[in-house]
Amino acid sequence: MSVDENEIKDRVIYFLSNETAISVSKINLNTRLFHDLGIDGEDAMDLISEFSKSFEVDVSNFQYSEYFGNEGAASPFSLIKMILNRRTQADKKELTVENIIESIRKGYLI
Repeated sequence: MSVDENEIKDRVIYFLSNETAISVSKINLNTRLFHDLGIDGEDAMDLISEFSKSFEVDVSNFQYSEYFGNEGAASPFSLIKMILNRRTQADKKELTVENIIESIRKGYLI
């Protein structure tokens, strides 16, 4: 990775850490927003919107429902159901930190 790419990576990781209150040390290029960080529902919409503003990335065609669940998907009852029936996570496409960084290069998110 070049210096600029390292700088972008660091900025994205710090952005995600600030938005989620998850330690920078727990976020890397392979970290998945929904599956690993638990970003979901309106929180996902808010995060992607803020990401779009902060990094000047077009998200107008981004399909939230393909990557994130509904607001209640992370509720205790849903989490128990998810453990018993892994379909909730398995049904969602993975959106990683690396994908987010790539969207900055492209100027648009998937």
